[in-house]
Amino acid sequence: MNIRYPFAKLLSFPRRMPGWQLWLSTLVSSLVISEAIVMLMEGLLLGRITNDYLLTGVAISILVASLLAATILYSRDQIRMLAADLAATLQAVPDLLFELGEDGEYINVWARDPALLAAHKNILLGHSVSEILPPEAAKTVMSAIAEAQKDGYSAGQVIQLKLPEGDRWFELSTSPKATNGSSSKRFIMLSRDITERRHAEESVRDSAEQLRTIFEGAIDGILVADIETRKFLFGNPEICRMLGYRPEEIIHLGIADIHPKDEQPQAIEPFERMVRGEVQIARNIPILRQDGSVFYVDIKASPIRFNGKDALLGIFRDITERRNSEAKLLKLSQAIEQSPAATVITDIHGHIEYVNPKFIEATGYAQEDLIGKTPAIIKSGLTPREVYEDLWRTLLSGKEWRGEMQNRRKSGELYWEYGIIAPVKDEHDEIINFIAVKEDITERKLGEEALQQKHAKLIETERELLKAHDSLAEADRLECVGRLAAGVAHEVKNPLAVIRFGVDYLAKQFSQESGRAVLDDVRAAIDRADHVIKDLLDFSRQKEFARRPTNINHVIDNAIQFVKHETKRRNITINTQIDPVPPIYADPDRLLQVLINLLSNAAQAIGQDGSIEVETRSILFSEHDLQRSEGNVFRIGEPIITVDIRDTGPGISADHERKLFEPFFTTKPVGEGTGLGLAVSRNIVIMHKGSLNISNRSEGGASALLMFRVAREHFSNEKANTGS
Repeated sequence: MNIRYPFAKLLSFPRRMPGWQLWLSTLVSSLVISEAIVMLMEGLLLGRITNDYLLTGVAISILVASLLAATILYSRDQIRMLAADLAATLQAVPDLLFELGEDGEYINVWARDPALLAAHKNILLGHSVSEILPPEAAKTVMSAIAEAQKDGYSAGQVIQLKLPEGDRWFELSTSPKATNGSSSKRFIMLSRDITERRHAEESVRDSAEQLRTIFEGAIDGILVADIETRKFLFGNPEICRMLGYRPEEIIHLGIADIHPKDEQPQAIEPFERMVRGEVQIARNIPILRQDGSVFYVDIKASPIRFNGKDALLGIFRDITERRNSEAKLLKLSQAIEQSPAATVITDIHGHIEYVNPKFIEATGYAQEDLIGKTPAIIKSGLTPREVYEDLWRTLLSGKEWRGEMQNRRKSGELYWEYGIIAPVKDEHDEIINFIAVKEDITERKLGEEALQQKHAKLIETERELLKAHDSLAEADRLECVGRLAAGVAHEVKNPLAVIRFGVDYLAKQFSQESGRAVLDDVRAAIDRADHVIKDLLDFSRQKEFARRPTNINHVIDNAIQFVKHETKRRNITINTQIDPVPPIYADPDRLLQVLINLLSNAAQAIGQDGSIEVETRSILFSEHDLQRSEGNVFRIGEPIITVDIRDTGPGISADHERKLFEPFFTTKPVGEGTGLGLAVSRNIVIMHKGSLNISNRSEGGASALLMFRVAREHFSNEKANTGS
């Protein structure tokens, strides 16, 4: 504020004033200034408040005195100029100014910023603080007035007001005002807005609290060391834990106390360099615990001022585990480098990041040819795609994959390898790499293939021997049966012919119906015996087969026509599901005999009212089909034709199932079967190098499954014989 201007004016007047005017002006001004100074000293505006208030009060007093003198001595324009100066000076005062009565009544109010008032000036005047301010604030104001009345001044009282712009805090400074002996006491109160300062103080407190929380919660150790004495001034909880000391013990230690004696020169030298600002980080520094054990840390240091002292703040990170891990990694790296197994490491996308010398030797590629590429560079194209799909499915699930692959060297040479591939995970269990360890098994695979070929030949030889043995046994059995059948035919067939001749003769002699009926029964018995002899001869004789390419579907159609009369009589339907199939190499007449026999047996098993299903298919023989084939007739993967005859009869009992193909065994009533049909049919199928299997169905009934080898030489251009 400019407080010299009125004095300049005033001091310039005596040069132009008469003596009495100068004397009068000087007298008035002196009286006014003296009175103002006395009032200020007694506490009107100064009252031991602050230097700012003192200067403000002096300025106001001088201006008032100048204005009074100007009123007496100067012109009206000069008075207006001094009044403007006084207004400008008051406008520069940032605080609220109140004149209050002893009871807290507002007598006068001045505010540069009316928005800081609890209410409009016109509302305040004539009311007390208890009517305007919140109870707590009004109580503080009255306390300040009481303190000023008692001690001559009051400072430091703080009130909080809720203003439209938000909460604001005000610091009060109060002094009693001289009243010229008046009984009513008045007080001048300055109210300074300290909201920003309070927020700043709170921010400092919050920052200090946050800093303390950070120090105490830090996972690294923190030490503050006095640069001059090398003693510790502060240590956080983590450094206390690391060193094994209590916080109160840390401040009695120094730099030399936390390093092994035999390593102190090497450990303290980095500290000196950090003090000089040459380095910020010291690595692999040995630290001595209270119990005598040693661990290693990296230290990052920064210069700071701490409690008025130049200090160095050091952040200690324990690297003991990392140091040990690095040592282990070094050993592991050397082991991989010198490993006799080919090793490759890729990223999660399969790009090669590392190969050891053995991998380079095995593939023939240089390291620069492999880094950044994928292992597809050595793929031969001969490993099935399913192997790679299984590999990636296993690895991405986090599991280890093991298996064999056939790859190709840079020279083009094929080789086999056995690989173990595993995912590498980080501390969050996320896959970050894949590592593969591979062994060249080419020689072993060649040896295995040679053994497999020899084993296959041995199995084939064994199978042929078994077939030859079975054929010899079957031939011996058939030869025995043939001799028996020939004897029966010689000894029985001729007498039967004589008996039939006699029956025919007697039939001509009898005229009674009853006698003829008896002779008819005898004639039927003779026919049945003759049929048995015929079946027996068919079973024993090995007739030459007239084999040729045969369409089994046509043979089935002919067989259905032969049994059509019987199935119709029994109300049995025959349903067919006939697929186009390649021909088989067979005797159609003998196959027709087999199919008629099987269809007839199915119809007789049903009895009345049922159905028979006939299905033909062309398939590749599988392990599942082994369960329903007879003997080791077919090989896995071999193309075959199947004929499945399924009925809705009662099925086969366990006792009967074991005897189905035994000669003379039958489940039919006496006179309806010889027990040789299935035995003859089985022999015919065996002679065709096929298979016949009869079993129960889970849904009820029985199934007769025929299997025949496809005639390979007639796949495309030979038309099958119908067998009719």
